[in-house]
Amino acid sequence: MTPEDFATLYQADAWHWYVEDTGQYWSSADRAYSRLVPPHFTHAPNEAALREVLTQAGFADRAPGWKPTADDVRAEASRRMQALVGARDAAHLDLIIANANREAIRLIRKEAGGWTADEARRAAELEAADAGIEAIRAASNIMEAAPPSDVPGDARWPTFQ
Repeated sequence: MTPEDFATLYQADAWHWYVEDTGQYWSSADRAYSRLVPPHFTHAPNEAALREVLTQAGFADRAPGWKPTADDVRAEASRRMQALVGARDAAHLDLIIANANREAIRLIRKEAGGWTADEARRAAELEAADAGIEAIRAASNIMEAAPPSDVPGDARWPTFQ
């Protein structure tokens, strides 16, 4: 079963799991054990097995006992930068940033001669995207030394309109 099949079948990011050796129901949505018996759930023999299943499905951060690493912080930062600029993946993000840098250099060279309205608008867009990327990188740099358990959440990351 592929991670996509698994996620579709079980909604792994928002599912309940009966962890047999604990006798409790784990909520991957809440990242905690539930006090209520959910209407639908899947059995897992123990937390280690559940961690393995959720990791394979791409939801390691929703497993019991998950402890983020600096790599998890960097991956979340990359995901947020990709969303900010509309990149498909990390490689596309790199390409967008490289192209924006080249475009910014051309605009800087032309600034002395005056920009058209479209060029001024584009320069403002590039500046805003750069500020957003820098804000995400700054938040990532702070968290990498001691990754907090809420890395995937929004509380420690900058927000944008």
